[in-house]
Order: sequence, then structure tokens, then C-alpha cells
Amino acid sequence: ETDREWKKEKIDFLKNKNNLPYARSVIPMSFQGGIKMTFGEKIKSATIQGGNAEMERVFAFTPEIGTFFTEEDVLSRSQVVVLGAKLAEELFQNGEDPLGKRVKIK
Repeated sequence: ETDREWKKEKIDFLKNKNNLPYARSVIPMSFQGGIKMTFGEKIKSATIQGGNAEMERVFAFTPEIGTFFTEEDVLSRSQVVVLGAKLAEELFQNGEDPLGKRVKIK
């Protein structure tokens, strides 16, 4: 069994709600540290958490401004990001509105 087959088997298991009768939600997540977030001349180090639109509900995330990404954003691979408050303040200073702006992620 290859690593890819093993992962698919585990994902298929988790997708079947009958296998987890007491779980309200199961969401895929990935973490990547040491990422550089850039806006204009400002560069900040960050950790990225990848997931799906269920993250908002599962973790009770409520953006201060704007909205969380949607399932449609995920399915269409939209280039959207939800920034934490600290990172947003560091990248967008002097009250600059981050909504609709492009940040580079490396």
C-alpha cells in the first residue's frame, strides 16, 4: 500500500459520518510554519493553517472585519486568506483597510 493510498483510505474513513457517530464535524487541516507574508514593503513571518469553510464554526472564528471564506471559495480554489488580528495590524498599519488587498505568501 502506497502512502497516497493510505491517506485516501483514511480520508474516506473520516468523510463517512457513520464511522464517527459522536463527532459534529471533521475537517482537514494542514499547518506550515516559517511562511513569509508580504504586503508592499512589509514582510512578516507567519504560520499558515489550511482547512475548509467549517473551520469558522468548529473553532468559533469570527472575523473582526470581512467574512470567513466559503465552501464555494474552497471548491473554486479562490485566492482568499483570513488574517489573524496581530498579523493584519503588522501588515496593514495606520488604519489601512486590508479587505480586498493582495498579500504574497511564500
